[in-house]
Amino acid sequence: MKSTEPRLTAADEWENRCAKLNGYLKALNLLKIEAKREKVEAERLKLKAEDDLKSVSDNLKVLEREKNLEAERRRDREAELDQEIQDLQKLVSDDKARADKAEASLAESERGCEELVQMAQDSVAATERALKAQVSLLLPNFNVS
Repeated sequence: MKSTEPRLTAADEWENRCAKLNGYLKALNLLKIEAKREKVEAERLKLKAEDDLKSVSDNLKVLEREKNLEAERRRDREAELDQEIQDLQKLVSDDKARADKAEASLAESERGCEELVQMAQDSVAATERALKAQVSLLLPNFNVS
């Protein structure tokens, strides 16, 4: 029995070691399964992040295109407004030139009218003097004042 006892003890030890090793193997397999899950989850998150990055990149490109189109529209509108301003400035300049001409013409007309009035006054005064001279000749004693 003595010879079988140590064998039983050694067998028990082997059994205990095997049980421990099986426990370790189960734990290792569970860790491997958990690592696989984590790897799959990490891959899923990586793919989601790549999709999100692609989506953001696409949105950024769309926004960039819209910004460029808006800038181009603003440049076109600015060019149109600049052209309108130039046209209006030309109209103002033409109107100012016409106003200056009209003002000069008015001043000339006023001078012509003043000359005409002066001529009329001179003519009336000359006629009055001529009438007074004729009356004085015809009626020398008549008071013409």
